[in-house]
Amino acid sequence: MLQALLPCQAPIADDMLAHLKASDKKVAVLKGSSGTGKSFIAKMISEYWTRNGNNCCLYFTGNVMCSTRPFGLLEDVLNFEIKNMQTIAEEGVVEAAKDAPFIGNTLSFLLKKRAEQAGAQFPTATGCPEADIARKMAFFIGRKNPLIILDNFHWTDRSTMDFFATLVRIGFTEGGLSLQHAKIMIVATPAQSDEFATDALHAISSYPSAQTFTTNDVGIADFNLALRHFGIAAIPDNTANALYAITSGHLEILKMLGEYLKNGGRIEPAGSKKNSFLEFMLKERLRREGVPGSYVYEVLKTASVIGLSFDYAEIDCLTRKKDFSLSPIIKKANDLSLIKEESGRYYFAHEIIKEVFQCKAEGKRHELMLSFVNCLRLLKPADLPRRADFAFEAGADRDALHYYILSCLQLLRDGKSMSPLASNRLLSLIELYPDEALYYHSMRKGYELFIRKDYPSAMSAIAAIEEVYSGALNAEKDYLFALCSSKSAERSKKIESIQLLEYWNLSSFQESEGELWSRLAATLLSLYVHVGDNTKARLIEKQIMHFLSKRLKFDTNAEVQINIIRRKANAIHSPEVATSRTEKSVAFFSKRNTVGIPLYPVQLYMSLSNHSGNLTTLGQFTAAFETAGRALSLLTTIPEANFPRDEIPANNYAVAGFYSGLLGAKEGTLILKQTLHSCNFCDNFILRNNLGVLLALQGQLKEAKDELTAAYQDLCSTDGDDFFAYYLLSNLVGVEAIGGDKISARKYFLSLQNLQPGILSWELPHLELRCRLLDWAIDNVEPKTGQEWMHALFAIDEDGLGPSWKYLGLGFIMSDLQFWSES
Repeated sequence: MLQALLPCQAPIADDMLAHLKASDKKVAVLKGSSGTGKSFIAKMISEYWTRNGNNCCLYFTGNVMCSTRPFGLLEDVLNFEIKNMQTIAEEGVVEAAKDAPFIGNTLSFLLKKRAEQAGAQFPTATGCPEADIARKMAFFIGRKNPLIILDNFHWTDRSTMDFFATLVRIGFTEGGLSLQHAKIMIVATPAQSDEFATDALHAISSYPSAQTFTTNDVGIADFNLALRHFGIAAIPDNTANALYAITSGHLEILKMLGEYLKNGGRIEPAGSKKNSFLEFMLKERLRREGVPGSYVYEVLKTASVIGLSFDYAEIDCLTRKKDFSLSPIIKKANDLSLIKEESGRYYFAHEIIKEVFQCKAEGKRHELMLSFVNCLRLLKPADLPRRADFAFEAGADRDALHYYILSCLQLLRDGKSMSPLASNRLLSLIELYPDEALYYHSMRKGYELFIRKDYPSAMSAIAAIEEVYSGALNAEKDYLFALCSSKSAERSKKIESIQLLEYWNLSSFQESEGELWSRLAATLLSLYVHVGDNTKARLIEKQIMHFLSKRLKFDTNAEVQINIIRRKANAIHSPEVATSRTEKSVAFFSKRNTVGIPLYPVQLYMSLSNHSGNLTTLGQFTAAFETAGRALSLLTTIPEANFPRDEIPANNYAVAGFYSGLLGAKEGTLILKQTLHSCNFCDNFILRNNLGVLLALQGQLKEAKDELTAAYQDLCSTDGDDFFAYYLLSNLVGVEAIGGDKISARKYFLSLQNLQPGILSWELPHLELRCRLLDWAIDNVEPKTGQEWMHALFAIDEDGLGPSWKYLGLGFIMSDLQFWSES
C-alpha cells in the first residue's frame, strides 16, 4: 500500500498504480473536486514509479498562466533537457570552424558533429509542433518504461489537450521514435473545466484501456488526521466541527484556516457553501483588523479583476483615487496570508480567495477592466495581449480588435504565434469590422514579406492602407513602411522614412503609446545617422533613454528597450563606447528562462551580430569571430524564431574570421557568395565590397576588379551613400596598384577625395589619415600581391589613431554590418 495523506486516498492510489502496471492498460484518469488531494496522489505515484531504475516519469503541471500558450507547458518542461546540448552547440561553433565546409550548412554541420560527440542525435524540428513534442518525449524516455503525467489538465492549453487525446488514442511514431508503450495519467477538476476541456477529458476517459478514478471530499472521519498533517494539534470536537463546516473538507482552505485557528482566531459556522464560508471567514478576519482590514477588502476586491496575480504599479493605478496609502494595505494583506509576494508580483494565496473577492466586485467588473486597459497602456504598453483580453472581457469590441491586431504584429516580429484563444477572438471580431479586416490582412502580408526580405513587395502590400485608424495602427503601418524604405541605398528613401517617423515624435504620442513611440524613435535615430545628422541622432538617443529610465520601476519592457538602444550604439558612439554598450546588451538578452531558452532570442541574435562588428572595428578579430559564431548558432538551435537578415552575422563571421586567421580568403569568399544570393538591398554593396577584397587577396585581380567596378556603377545609378562609394573606390585603388596601373589608381583616388563618407563621425579622422597615406602609396609602393598591399599603409604609419587603425589602416578595407533600423 502506498503511504497516502489520508486513509481515504490510499485505495485510490493503490488501484491506480495497479492499473498502470497492467500490461493491457494504458491510461488512468484521476478527477475530483478542488482540494481533495488529487495532485498529492499523482506525485506519490510518480515518486513510487521512478524508484525502479528501469522506469522514468515526465510530469507536467498546468497552471492558469500557461493556458493561453500553445504547447507552452510541454515545451518548457521538455526544452529544459536540451539546455546542455545548446551550450555544447554554441561552444562548438568556434572550435570546429576550420573543419566546416562553408556557411549555409555550417552550423548544422557543427551541431551534428558536437551531438555525435555527446553520444546522442537530438531529433530535429519537423515543422509540425505535435510531431516535434512527441519526438522530444520519445527521445528523453529512451528505452525506459515511461509514465507521462499531466496534472491540472483543465488549466492547459487546447493544443496540449488535443495532443494528449491523440497520444492516448494512437500514440506517436516519428523518425523511429515511439510513444506507443507509454503509460499516461491525467489529473483534472471537472468543476473548473470549460466545454473544450470537458469534451477532451471525456474522449480520453472513453479509451478502451483507460480507467477513471475519483477522489471524494474529505469526510469528517478523516478530518482530524488532515488537521494533524497541517500541524494543528488536537482540538475540541465543536471547534473541529466548525472548521469542517467552513471548509467542507477542502484541503487548501483547511490548511489556511488551520493556520488561522492555530494563531488564536475563532470562526463561528455560517452558511452552507464553501465560498460563502470562505467569504464569512475573510470578512471576520478583516473585521478584527479594524479600518486597515476594510481597506484590504477594497484593494483585494479591485485586484481580483486583474487576475490571480498583480504587481504594485498595477493595483496602484487602479486604486489611485482612493483615500488611503496603498503600501501598508498590501503589507497587511501579505501579513494575513491572503496574498504572497514572489519576484515582484503579488499572488492570491488560492484561486478560491480570488474568486470570493471577484464576486464582490462583479457590479463594477467591466468598469474596472476598462480602467485596467488604460493602466496597461500607461504602465506596460508592450503587453498588448493583456490589453486585448481585458478590453474583450469588458465588451469594448473595437478596442479589443485593435489590440489583438497589434499583438499579432508584435508576435510576427518576434517569430511567435498567437494563442488559439486570442486568434479565435481576433477572427470573430474582424468579421464585424471590414475596415480593420483590410488593415489586418495587408499588414500581416507586409510583415511576412518583410521577414522574407522582399521590401518593395512589403511596401506595396501596405500602401493601400488609409489613414483612417487609431493612432497606434497608423503608426505601426508607418513603422513597417519606414523599415522597408530604409533598406534602400538611396538617400532620398531614407529622408522619406525620416519624414514619415518624425510625425510621431510627439510627447503626446510618447505618453499614450510608449513602447511604439520608443520603437519608432529608435529607428529614427538610425536614419538620422544614415543621412549624416549626428546631432539629431544624439538628441533623440538622449530623449529615448530619459523616457525609458523613468519607467524602469514599473515597466518590464523599459529595460528591453534600453538594451535595444545600447545595441545600436555604434551608430553615434566611438568603437570603445559602442563595444561596452553592446556587451551590456548581449549580457541582458542572454538571460534564459527556467528551461534554458533565451528570453529574447531575436534581440540576442542582433546584439551578438552588432557586438561582433564593434569588436572587429577595435581590431579584436578573434573575439569578433567567436561572437559572430554565437549569433549564427542561434539560427540552428532556435529555428522557429524569425531571425532577420542572416547576411549580417554571416558577413561579420567571414570578415573577422579572415582578419583573425581562423578562416582563409577562400572560405570567406564562399560564405559571402552564398550570402549575396539572398541580399538585394543596401547591404549588398558592403557584401560585394568585401567579396572583391577577398578575391583580390587570392590573386583573382580581374574577378575582384569586375566585382568592385560593377558594384560602384550600380551605386552611381542611385543617390546612394558616400559611405559605400568610399569603400569601393578605396579598394579599386588597391586592385589597380597591384596591377601596376597607377593612372587608374590615381583616377579612383581623386574620386575618393571628393567624397563625404562620414556616416560614422568617429571614422572621419581615420579616413582622412588613410587618404593622405593612400596618396603617397600610389606613387611610392610597388605591390606585387594583395598581401603586400594589405600592409602597405602600416609600413608608413603602424599605429595610426588608435585601436581601430588595425582595421581601417589595412590596404584593403572590409566593413562589418550591423542592425540599426530594426527595433
